[in-house]
Amino acid sequence: MYSDDLETFSGSASETSESDSTDRSHVEQQSTSATSAKPRKRKCPPRKRVFKDNWLQVTEFKNWLSKKTAPSGEMKPFCKLCTNWLTCSMTAIKRHAASQKHQARIKMSATTGSIAQLMRQTTNSDATTSMEIKLCAFITQQNLPLSISEDIVELLRSLFPNDAALSYLKLGKQKATNIVRQVLANEDPSHSNDRILASLQNRFTQAYLEFLSYQLERLNAFNRLFQSERPLLHMLKPEIESLIKSIACDFMKIDIVKSTSPNKLNPTDVNQHVPLSETYVGLGATATIHEIASVAGKADVDNFLTTCKNFLIESILQIQSRFDLDDPLKIR
Repeated sequence: MYSDDLETFSGSASETSESDSTDRSHVEQQSTSATSAKPRKRKCPPRKRVFKDNWLQVTEFKNWLSKKTAPSGEMKPFCKLCTNWLTCSMTAIKRHAASQKHQARIKMSATTGSIAQLMRQTTNSDATTSMEIKLCAFITQQNLPLSISEDIVELLRSLFPNDAALSYLKLGKQKATNIVRQVLANEDPSHSNDRILASLQNRFTQAYLEFLSYQLERLNAFNRLFQSERPLLHMLKPEIESLIKSIACDFMKIDIVKSTSPNKLNPTDVNQHVPLSETYVGLGATATIHEIASVAGKADVDNFLTTCKNFLIESILQIQSRFDLDDPLKIR
């Protein structure tokens, strides 16, 4: 009897064990099935960066950042000073703004001004001088106090805000007094044009005009080439590159100009410049400067050469900003 009970218990335990094993296997299969049936997460494509127009309103970027169509067809930030495309990211724009190249361009643009300003500098100076003399003559003829000179200048500026000569005019009481004592006391105001003529006869003025004549001849030759009735677009890129290199050779080291692509030249890098005295300003201006170097001070000659070099630097920057040499058919 005891033996029968033991066999019965053993058989029951075996069945229970097999049942438990079967249940666990079934649960594991269900768990595995549930896990495998769980949907996979799809990877999201990277977010496309777009240009934000409010970047153009940031004070730090206003003078050089622009929105342009990149060669890829996308609208991207573009630095007008460095002629570089930037990534559509505020971080990338700020990083570029802090770069050494960009900072150097900003400093240079602040000192050189535009080509038009450099060309008008002498004319505006002469017109301003004539205006100062005539104003002082008017004040003395009307028996007005010289202290009124500043008020008259402000009045004229408000009446003629676009007058270039007025923008350079500075006529305080002390300056007006000096003009009356040193100029009007020995000169009829109606003959003030003689002073302008004397200024034009100044040898440095002659040298400036000779330098500008040399540059205009170079630029006009480029313009005349593309005024032809024949299609010449295929010549655009090589002619622009030749023009940039021709200008660069006047003040930059020859080996750098020859080994660097014209659109990669950095005319603002003073380490790539020849010594100031070796700046080439054309045959006429060079001859004039040699003639007056013995009587003129070195500072005056250096000032002349610096002004001419700034003109050449600005010329290259202007050309680089207007022509995309990677796409010669595209003119900005």
